[in-house]
Order: sequence, then C-alpha cells, then structure tokens
Amino acid sequence: METETAVKYGTFKYGDGTKYGLSAIPDLTSDGEVVWIVSIDWDGTGYTNEADNLTALSGFCGAEHYVGYSGDGFESFQPAKYTLTMTDHDRRYDALNADSPLYPYVMPGRDAQIAVYIRETGATIPLITGTITDIQPVSGREEVTIVIEDGMRDLDTDVSIGIVSNATIDQCIGLTLDAAGWNGARNLRTTNQPVQIYSAESEKALDLVNSLAMANLGSFFVDRNGRATFYPISYRSTTVTTLTQDLLLKEIRQPQPWEMVRNSITVIANQKAKRPGSVIWSIGKPLEIGAGDTVTFGQGFDLSTGISQPRPYTDYIANMASNGSGTDVTDQVTVLFSSVYDQETLMSIKNNTAASAWILKLNLLGHKIVNCPEPSRSEDATSIAYFRRKRTLKLDNPFLQDRQFASTYAGWIKDFLKDPKRAPVIQIRQRPSVQYALYLMDRVNLSVTSRDIDDTLTIRGIRHEWQNDTGQDVLTTVYLADMLYNTTEITPEPYVPGDEPVSEVPFTDIPPYIDPYDPLDGLPITINPPNLGDSCLWTDAETNGPFSTTWTPLTGLTNRNDVASEMERFIWYPCTLRKGNAINPSYITVDATWWIEQPTLVHDESNAWWHVDAIDANKNVLCSGTIENITAFKRKVTFRPTNAVEIAGFRVWIDGLGIYGFDPTEIQTDTLSSTDTVGTLLTTTVGKYYACESAGGPFDITNPNGACYAGNIKDTTRISGGFGYIRVDGMQLGNGTIGLHCEAVGTKYGRIYFKALANTYYRAYDYNNDSYYADNSGNTSFILYNASNAGAKTLSLNTVRAFNVCGTGIL
Repeated sequence: METETAVKYGTFKYGDGTKYGLSAIPDLTSDGEVVWIVSIDWDGTGYTNEADNLTALSGFCGAEHYVGYSGDGFESFQPAKYTLTMTDHDRRYDALNADSPLYPYVMPGRDAQIAVYIRETGATIPLITGTITDIQPVSGREEVTIVIEDGMRDLDTDVSIGIVSNATIDQCIGLTLDAAGWNGARNLRTTNQPVQIYSAESEKALDLVNSLAMANLGSFFVDRNGRATFYPISYRSTTVTTLTQDLLLKEIRQPQPWEMVRNSITVIANQKAKRPGSVIWSIGKPLEIGAGDTVTFGQGFDLSTGISQPRPYTDYIANMASNGSGTDVTDQVTVLFSSVYDQETLMSIKNNTAASAWILKLNLLGHKIVNCPEPSRSEDATSIAYFRRKRTLKLDNPFLQDRQFASTYAGWIKDFLKDPKRAPVIQIRQRPSVQYALYLMDRVNLSVTSRDIDDTLTIRGIRHEWQNDTGQDVLTTVYLADMLYNTTEITPEPYVPGDEPVSEVPFTDIPPYIDPYDPLDGLPITINPPNLGDSCLWTDAETNGPFSTTWTPLTGLTNRNDVASEMERFIWYPCTLRKGNAINPSYITVDATWWIEQPTLVHDESNAWWHVDAIDANKNVLCSGTIENITAFKRKVTFRPTNAVEIAGFRVWIDGLGIYGFDPTEIQTDTLSSTDTVGTLLTTTVGKYYACESAGGPFDITNPNGACYAGNIKDTTRISGGFGYIRVDGMQLGNGTIGLHCEAVGTKYGRIYFKALANTYYRAYDYNNDSYYADNSGNTSFILYNASNAGAKTLSLNTVRAFNVCGTGIL
C-alpha cells in the first residue's frame, strides 16, 4: 500500500479573513498526493476553503442502475449529494454562535464546491458544484455534518408552464429550467423529437426534466462544474479510460445475466388532441351577489386552450330570484376572468344593480386538451423461449407523444435488451489520478481477464468514501452499464396531418353529446356543425367546413387472417347529413395509412377492403359512404342518403374477407361415405395453410339460412382441426369452427381455407352428438390444395374532417 500523508491542504489558515476563488490552489508545503478543497461562499463575497476541518466525506452522483428493476423503463439520474463531517471544537459552524467568524451566515443555500488537487498531474478536478442543503451538529461530539447537493436539488421546486405546442425535448427542458429560475450554465444537446403539447401545473421541475430526458431515452444531470446537462440517445462520450485488473480491487459485482434482459417491450405514444369547443367548467348552483358587490374566486378545470371571456345570455344569466322567476338582470352583471391559465383562472363577477342578484348560469368555454395513448409493442420470441418467460419493459412517458418515435424506440429497446448485458460495479482505491478523473457518461474500456470482461461501458454512477480522516485513502465505487445508443434520425409525424386549414369550432349553447359507447376517457363531445336552420339542408346550400371531428387515433385497426383482429372504430360526431341530391353533398376526409401486407406493406388504391358508414347512437347504419382517392394517404368519403338524416357519428371498418390464395395443383383427393364420422386424414404439415374443396350430390351451395351444404348430406360437412369463426356475407360453410375463411366456387362447391394446427380430417359431422349424420346418404368428395395467407389489412387513421354538414335538431 502506498504511503499516506496527513494533508488536506497547505499552510492556509482560517480566521484571518483570507478568501479565494474556485480556481485557487492552497500552498503545498507537504507531500500529500491529494489536496482536498472545500470551497464555500458564506456571505456572497467569495469562497473560503473549509477543508482543514474535514474529517470524513462520502458522496454519490448519478444512478446505480440503468434498466429499472420494476419494468417501468429506465432509471434517471438523481441529485449528487456529498456529506461532510467537520470538526467544530470552536463552534465555527454553530449557527447560534455570534463569536463565529462565519456568523450569521451559517445556513443552507450557500454556494459550495468540492474539488481535489492531484499533485502527480497538477490537475484540479471538481467533484460537485452546488449548494449547502443542511448543517447539523453531531450529538455528543464537537463535530457537524454539512450536506452539499448539486443544482438538481434546486430544481425540486414547483413550476407552472403555459401550453407550448410543437417544441422539441431539449427546448422543453430549457423552458422548465427558465420556469425554475435556473441561472447557471447549460449544456443541452439538441434533438428533433417533438413534444406536441407541453405544459405544467404546479409540478416539480426536477420530475419534469427527468421525464423529458427519459422520453428521448436520454439523460439529464447537473455536471460537476454546475452545468445543467442533457444528453439525447444519440450522444456518446469521446472520453474513454482504459481500466485493467491491476488498477481495481478484486471485488467486482455483476448482476445475473438475465437481470437486464427485457424481451417484451411496450412503448406508449401519449398523443395530444384538441377537443372541439365546449363547456370546460360550469357553476354548480346559483350564486348570490350582494348589491354593488364584486365576487372574485379562482377556478380550476381540465387542461384547455382557446378559453374565451364569458358572454352575457350565451354563457351566463343573472336574475333577481334564485329560481329564475324574478327580473332578468344579465345585462347589469359583468363577468370577467383574469390571470387565465391552462388549468385555472381568476374570475370576477360584479353586480351593478341596487339589489342582490343571482347567477343562475355560468359557463366557461374552451378547447380541452386530451390524451390519446397508443401502444407500440415489440417482442423477441427467441429470447422469450430461451428465458422461459416474458421479461417486460413498459415506457409510458407523458412527453413521448410521437408515434414514429414510440414505435421506433420499442424496436430499439427490444433489440438492445433481448440478450444479457453487463453492468459491473468496480472499486478503485488509492489511485487518485484515475479515480477522480472518472465522471458520469464517460466511457470505460474495462479489461478484466479473470472475469472474462472486455467491454466498453458507460459510467452511470460514482461513489467516493473516505477510509481515513486525512482523505488520502479513498474508496471509489463506479457503476457501469452498456447504454442504448443510436444516431438514426427519426422523422416525426406531422402533428396535424393534411394540408387543408381546420376551422375553429363555433361555440354553441346546444348541450354536449355524451358518447355511451366509445368514450375516449368518457369526455363529452360537443356538437360543432353550424346551426343555420334548415337552409343548411337546401339542395343548393353553400359549402361549409372543414370542421374538426373527435380526434380518435385508430392505429391497430387490422384484419389479420390468423389472429384476432380489431375490425372497426367509431367517431362520434353528431350532425345532419344533406340529402343525396344536394349540389354540395356531405362528405368527410380521412387522413390515414391504407396498407396491405403482400408480404411487404403497399398502399391499397382499390379501396376494396375499407368501409365508412354514418350511424345512429346505437351503431345502426343509416347510410354508407363512397370512398374516393385523393392521395395515397387521404380519402374522401361522400354520403348521399335518400333524405337528410341526423347521425351520431361514423363507423370506419375493414371487411372480414381474408386475403388468401391457393395453388391449383391437387395434393390429395378422396371420396368417403356421408356417414363416415372418422373420415380421411388430410396430407398436411402443422403450421401451413391449405384449401379444401368439397362437393357431392345435386345440391347447390345456397340456402335460405346461408348454410353451405356439401353433397347429399343432411348436416354440413366439417373440416376439423382448423380454428376461427368465419362468415362471408351471410353464408357460412359448416356450423361453428371450420377454418379461417370460406368461399363459394361456382354453385356446387365450397372452398375452406385453414391452417393445420394438428392432424386434420375430412369427415361427416355429428352435430351436437345427436346422430343426425346417420340420416345422410350418398358419398362426399374433396380436393386438397396448398394455400397461402397473403397478410393483413391495416388502417391507421390520423384525422377526420367534416364538410357540408349541418347541426342537429333542424329536421
């Protein structure tokens, strides 16, 4: 072990009024390897070195882990914190001692820095720059503990930020620092990741900046020089230190290989949408205001924008009686709000009459901002099988709001964490030129042959602990991890897709329509088409719109042939459609992706699979729309009902027809008795697709009930071993579970597509074990072909806008 020398700093003495700046180095009259510097600005005039009284020190910065053990994403950096033990025999650090040279400035909030001077290299290295957060005497001993924390602790304060649209992650971090009063240096790397809507209402600035950084899979911290620092996922330090076994203590802690594995990833895109104009707050009961009085009160509401001043009669009504039976005095009462904010306002109501007045109605109007979460999932089947379980990670971050980033991150995280990762914890002792130079986010080329380690890893956390009272023997613990890094640029989705302007929805007194079926968090949807009387429905009525409908994202609306699929979505938008012979008929535009897998994604220009209906509140179809192509991503859907019709909204759906094909080369054919319930084993391979055609006897494939008979058989022929329930336009081939899809072939044959999951037989079916098959007569034949599943139809809807529609209640 190397020789210790009891030195913290040189001949500098306290009490003579001498002070110095952070860059100053004390006189070095002894031969200690490390000179400790504890600089504190007690009174705002300069820094004093308190290191001579330092007898113990421990500190930590960063985080001990990278991947969260709870499965909720990744761990953020925490405020750096150092705890110092100081001798205090002369009560220098006693806040009540008027004889102390530091009196009356011994208190938290004083700027401070801890640094080390390395004699071997001549370098002064700061370990933390921050402020004193606590000073406490040690009971029964002439000592005090002083706690110093970095600037992240200063961000542990409530901030409120008004709505900001379409800013980037780094810009939002900057706005948050501004709101918290941060006046220090900044090192915020840029990123193009958007935050559609950013706001805060009495939230901790520290929580906000950490969440913003994590939304980018990046890191936020205050560095050892006191700079607020943000590194995005695309950042990788160029500082690389090589550490070998001879520089380390033998003890190296490593997590088990599976601890960091995550093979089932879910990333939520918390998209934001603006509701049509509606009532965002209403008075609960009549409010009495004395003669000539003014009542002022604060009122909170859901996050909203476009808040308008209340209008007499439209938004508020006043009367001399609480039940409305008295004289109307609305025009003698003024209602104003001031200090309007995104979630609260200060409202003032003045009664200008000579008697008490009652406020019977008072509404505040605006556009609610709502969250529309959409998950992206990515799994690795090989990893799940190897580890015998799904090891999940879910990233649900309020500021990860773009679907492209969410879906891309899900794939990146899965690819990165599906296999074991190293996260060793190493220790260094009495290597001052090495242990103090290491810092957060720097990289280490770690080579330890005895532990089969040869990796370049990133520093996630550092802990320094004095082992004696001179500070010459210090144990440094370094927490390393392999961190996700990717420089691929992701193109954000447009926040408002499409190129046509969107009209602001006019405010209306019509009560909001509450959707009982498709609630989108149960929020009301206000009727927004113009109520211009029946003139809006005239044959030659002018065009109107576009109007914003309910913003309901439909990503995930698919028809996949061999798995359960979502087939429909509802857009609740109460309005009246014009009669079909109108010169300017009612229509909607649909901005979406219209994909078919064949097997790669291609646009469907035929519109053969997609359908849009106008529906009532019970989801009954009132009329269907005709779809026309505008662009690859935009469709126009025109409605021409026989008569003008009042609707509750629209249904967007994908039909149930599978996209299948088959090879016309026969691979098997046979004939069997129509009473044969054992049947013939089909020549199949588990997991592959097949098509089976069957027929027999004179009967057509028609029936009033839609059943598809095959041959002179009382009950339907069955292919067993398939799965799924299929129905094609009312015609069913067989009863119940018979395959993935069926179709008529001419008038005497049926073709069933199925996926072989086990041995599959062609046989007669004993319906409900009632022996009906015994009444069958004749034979039935079949032909078996190889088939294919050509993929899935996927519709991801972004925006629906209405044109030439009218308000309700005018028919």
